Amino acid sequence: GASTSGSAKVTIASGGNISTVCGGGSGAGSTVDSTDVTIANGGKASYVYGGSVSGEVTNHTKVTIGGAVSGSVYGGGYNNTGTVGGNTEVIVSGTAANVYGGGLNSNVTGNTAVTVSGTVSQSVYGGGSISNGASSGTVSVVGGDTSVTIASGGTVTQNVYGGGNNKGTVTGKATVSVSGT
Repeated sequence: GASTSGSAKVTIASGGNISTVCGGGSGAGSTVDSTDVTIANGGKASYVYGGSVSGEVTNHTKVTIGGAVSGSVYGGGYNNTGTVGGNTEVIVSGTAANVYGGGLNSNVTGNTAVTVSGTVSQSVYGGGSISNGASSGTVSVVGGDTSVTIASGGTVTQNVYGGGNNKGTVTGKATVSVSGT
């Protein structure tokens, strides 16, 4: 993997339809300072990661969903070496199936913040998730606090959790605020 100093910005514009979107790099050793991922109104994706696949984001990630994500949205990365060294922020004004402030089998050193003013057809988690078969305790750890806000106009069909999914761990304080439905 390669290193990139500065920020990586990825935008899927209206009419774009991508299977998997990652803000960072792919592969062990890939490093980027920070990421900014946007799925614009009219844009589509199946899965979105603010972080890297098996790579590192040394500072923060930001994911903005104004379009439609048929699968899951993660503020963090994917795989046990897909770490985020700072904070993650996920903003959903469009639609998504599941939303995670953390990563999938991936650690976030700082805090996570999730804000939903759109529609989530399944559940929202402040932390990350561990896929079936992965070991817990060392992956999908959020080292700081989590914050989940369901804003006015926001809808979550199933559940809202301040923590993680499937043994995802939050070491700090988990806060949930609901103004929507």
